[in-house]
Amino acid sequence: MEKTEFLKAAGKGDYTVVHKMLAQGIDADTHEEGGRGRTAMMRACRHGHTDIVRLLLEKGADVNKQDAFGDTALTYAACNGYMDIVKLLLEHGAGTEIRNNAGRTVLEEVGAELLCGPSLTDEELSEAQKQYWDIITMCRQHTRQQGT
Repeated sequence: MEKTEFLKAAGKGDYTVVHKMLAQGIDADTHEEGGRGRTAMMRACRHGHTDIVRLLLEKGADVNKQDAFGDTALTYAACNGYMDIVKLLLEHGAGTEIRNNAGRTVLEEVGAELLCGPSLTDEELSEAQKQYWDIITMCRQHTRQQGT
């Protein structure tokens, strides 16, 4: 029950509950039992809760942990367009070359999600292309700064 409450709080952006439970000793890398196996960080990234992502990172959450499908927190943030979280994760060592179970890196997954998803209007497609380019640029800049 404690794990479920922690994971739900992270996904809903309930900073007070997440902070309290971390202070009480719950593992920052707590993940779902069964299902996708998402961590609290993945849930926070999926819903754009930057403050919770930052808190989890401060408490030692593994930025490159993968769910049952091989996706990482970076994938969740990038596929949902949360550029501030993408930047934060990259600053904390998020890997851009980690492959999920489908064999795709985060950039390939974002491309598949944003550009190959349901039918998009011309305006939506244009926005998705801009978002995809922004993520590519951010990942490349980070890689260059790391000297790899």
